[in-house]
Amino acid sequence: MKPSRVAALFLVSLALAACATVPAPTAPPAGDPTAAARLLVRLDGGAGAYPGTPAIHIADYLTDGTVIRQHAGALEVNRLTEAGLATVVSTLTAATDLLATPVRIAPRSTILPADSAWDMPMGIVEAMNSFVLERPDGTRYTVSAPSRPRVAGEAAPDPTVERVTTLADALRDPEALVGAGGLAGPWEPYQPARMGIFLILETLHDPQIIADGVIPHVGPTDWLFTNPPLTFGTVFKGPGDHVTRRCALLPFAEASTAIVRLSTLGRGMSGSEVASHVAAGFIWNSGVLLWVDGDQATNVSMQALALMPEDGAASCIDALSY
Repeated sequence: MKPSRVAALFLVSLALAACATVPAPTAPPAGDPTAAARLLVRLDGGAGAYPGTPAIHIADYLTDGTVIRQHAGALEVNRLTEAGLATVVSTLTAATDLLATPVRIAPRSTILPADSAWDMPMGIVEAMNSFVLERPDGTRYTVSAPSRPRVAGEAAPDPTVERVTTLADALRDPEALVGAGGLAGPWEPYQPARMGIFLILETLHDPQIIADGVIPHVGPTDWLFTNPPLTFGTVFKGPGDHVTRRCALLPFAEASTAIVRLSTLGRGMSGSEVASHVAAGFIWNSGVLLWVDGDQATNVSMQALALMPEDGAASCIDALSY
């Protein structure tokens, strides 16, 4: 049986289990070698990431058998054999009830008590697992829950969270999941073709902030993207958003040149380290930059994220894995 037929059978079974208002993902027509690969499932991870912020790619599984993983600080690509794809499909089929509709189980947050009135309390949140799936129309939805392994002596672990954690642990290591004979060849480096650039903008009205120089200033010679921040890409809003967000999905080389230049304005990694960091599937955060246009100033926070091959037709909001 061809890999596309295996995937199609799984996705038909998933569709039967899904509710009518939220159709489950589907594959290209079986037997059509020209059909583009579709997203079967993506596993993302993050430290309690709030909706609207990029998540870290852990592993991607596509309907044509392509699999991309993050391993040893780099993205690698391989191809599943027919048996390997069948194993992935079987694993997902066993979790059909978990993956049928969008779900978000919020992480637990613990506020540590401050030692004195002058200390700031610290919030600690759990890491998250997110499974991204695709509907027949190409839009995506996410099932996410805390990464919470069973703790010895825990009286009543959340059974849903426990199952999500177990599924994530299986998907994060494709080689262990499919076993001997599940991969068609050796792992090879994956070079992203495109990058997602996400901005959060906040208009400021205090001229002293412009003058004090504490926040790094960004000018036209630093900003190498085609449009300045206020007209950059397109506007979008995530659930519960109260800030202005803009994003663009750009060729990786073009975006790399721009963020390497911007990274020299802040602190932390060098420009070359930033480019390598994003190419390896990690998120780059610029920190706050100040865009000044005459007497108008805007706080600009930027995030950059490598896109996967099936993101070619994705919108900004889909690239964020909602």
